[in-house]
Amino acid sequence: MKYISILLKLLINGQKEQLSVMKSMTGFFQKLEEKEEEYLSTKEVLMKIDRSPRTLDYWIERKILIPIKINGSNRFRKSDVIRLLREGDGQ
Repeated sequence: MKYISILLKLLINGQKEQLSVMKSMTGFFQKLEEKEEEYLSTKEVLMKIDRSPRTLDYWIERKILIPIKINGSNRFRKSDVIRLLREGDGQ
């Protein structure tokens, strides 16, 4: 019985370590993807979408295009802008 409890403890500890490693790897890959993502400024987005600043504000209010704050400035994922252009103008 003593050996079984020792084996169970080892198994549980091994699973915890494995889970911890998996979580850290997931975080690493998410950060890597974020670094690879290109971000556009508001001015760059307006040039690409060829719309007024008010239209961009409307899209932000309606969560059609969601900005990300980077160093206090709004940035937009380039992939989101491209998706919006492909799907239509969101109005």
